[in-house]
Amino acid sequence: MGAVSRVTRWFGAALLGAALLAGCSGGPSPAPGAAGMRLVCVDGRPVVRDMPPGAAFTRGSWLYARSPGGLRTAVLTVKSVDAPGGFLEVYGLYSEGGPLRIPPAGLAVEVVPSDSTARVGKGLGNALRRPGAAYDQAKGERRLMLRLDLGAGHGVKPGDGYMVLGAPIVDPRTRTVTGFERLGVCRVAEGEVSAESAGCALDRFEWSDYGRDDWIAGGRVRLDVDVRAELVCPAAGEGG
Repeated sequence: MGAVSRVTRWFGAALLGAALLAGCSGGPSPAPGAAGMRLVCVDGRPVVRDMPPGAAFTRGSWLYARSPGGLRTAVLTVKSVDAPGGFLEVYGLYSEGGPLRIPPAGLAVEVVPSDSTARVGKGLGNALRRPGAAYDQAKGERRLMLRLDLGAGHGVKPGDGYMVLGAPIVDPRTRTVTGFERLGVCRVAEGEVSAESAGCALDRFEWSDYGRDDWIAGGRVRLDVDVRAELVCPAAGEGG
């Protein structure tokens, strides 16, 4: 991949040793082992502080940010673990409702364990694991029908496009995450949307990197938008 290097596959990345979070759809339950973590702005850049003692994060780890009301409203990606002051440098992978404005007091943050599903609104969810036999039976067919854990109840409609995310991409010069592998893009099919899930058709000829192992393992998906979720720091002199 030229100037950038691949790191371990997505679900193999080691995150904080936390138990599976209860209720990934956005309730105000506390995050185990990470109750004090905050998304704040330091010198005009968004960072996460107050990590639990002994916490070990990796580049590409995912974090939920909660609104002041306690709802999961955004997913952040750890961009760098080498920020001055022992902070985690982050960027926004997805934010529900547009730019995420960080108040002077910051926002609560919690870990998204690597072995859990992650979901925020209609914008970020998961392609469910599928049996290998189903992949083999579709051999030679152009269209693979992925099953997403997002549906009409989350606002999903036929025609919506979702990017299937692979491993984080790390720039070897800056040692920061610049994005994620695009394993493929699928489109929600007509007649395949229920309240809690949707069928999403992927053109396997166009997206040849998406293979049998990805089908079996499942993975995380995001609305197919090219821009990151903007994290907006308070204006200079803005009080808490």
